[in-house]
Amino acid sequence: MKILKGALAVLGVIGLIVAAFLLARFALDARELIGAAQRYDSAKAIQSPFTTTALVTGLGVLAGFLLGLAAGLPSLTRRQIEREAAAGIAARPAPVVPPAPAGGSYEPPAPTV
Repeated sequence: MKILKGALAVLGVIGLIVAAFLLARFALDARELIGAAQRYDSAKAIQSPFTTTALVTGLGVLAGFLLGLAAGLPSLTRRQIEREAAAGIAARPAPVVPPAPAGGSYEPPAPTV
């Protein structure tokens, strides 16, 4: 589980970095598109920025989802939790039971509420 958590965290961070890069590239493309539209320059072929926007949005959502999964996964495996619980139980002292009275059987006192 720890390996999966680490891998998802790394993928999420890489996705966020790529999304930031693509968003910066989109900003430059949009600036170029606006400049071309203002000059009425029809000779230069400029791609539509909407494809890039959809890609950046999808990548950001995916990266956020992966980081959320990584943050939500437990940091300890099931075996580690079981070992810690067993060690805690073994470390506790055994309960002391007083000896039974000479004339009969022992009944523990009633619990107080």
